[in-house]
Amino acid sequence: MDSEPPPDPGRFKLLIGLVVSPSLSAVLGPEVATSVRKILVQRYPGVRWQLKMAEDRLVDPPTETLDLLEAARNRVLEENWDLAVVLTEIP
Repeated sequence: MDSEPPPDPGRFKLLIGLVVSPSLSAVLGPEVATSVRKILVQRYPGVRWQLKMAEDRLVDPPTETLDLLEAARNRVLEENWDLAVVLTEIP
């Protein structure tokens, strides 16, 4: 059974919300969360990364970039995440 090592109390923990639009979620699948986490662990090994994946468009296109950012910020606050990464097909 694969398990993570016990948490190191000296490492800073960040909870990331990975918000993926439904059309991209169908293409990327749940593996995208694992891939993003692996990259973060490699680049920032001093942080304990926890990712929560959510499928959500956040806004309906066409939309302004600021509207998308506001919707992402609202989701961060609602879910009590530290940060959000949003993958969307909106240009």
